[in-house]
Amino acid sequence: MDVPYHTTDVFGVSHMAPDEDQMREVLESLEDADFGEHPYVSLTHSTGWTLSYYESGVLLWENLSDDEDDDTPSQPQRYLRNVSPEAALRYWTQLAEGRLRDLQRLQWQRHAPSEEEEE
Repeated sequence: MDVPYHTTDVFGVSHMAPDEDQMREVLESLEDADFGEHPYVSLTHSTGWTLSYYESGVLLWENLSDDEDDDTPSQPQRYLRNVSPEAALRYWTQLAEGRLRDLQRLQWQRHAPSEEEEE
């Protein structure tokens, strides 16, 4: 059975095809994370497209698949800064629904924010 998407929580545990409330719980788990320098959670679509959300409010957009058969152009990692958990949930929902083009249209930045920029 192919799972259309899954989340990965701060402990590395995958949750297959979670509903919106379960996605919210995974995002909220960052508030309780007290380990590592950059705890994050992610949602991965079956096409390999992934949105990783960091406790600093950075959202990372990348394709972890080598499969070029999907209908979206490949691109390097992109970032958004100052993303609220509510906005991250909205973007995760779009990815879970396969709305890749909508996500591609966001104002992604090419370079990762430096530590000074995050503070």
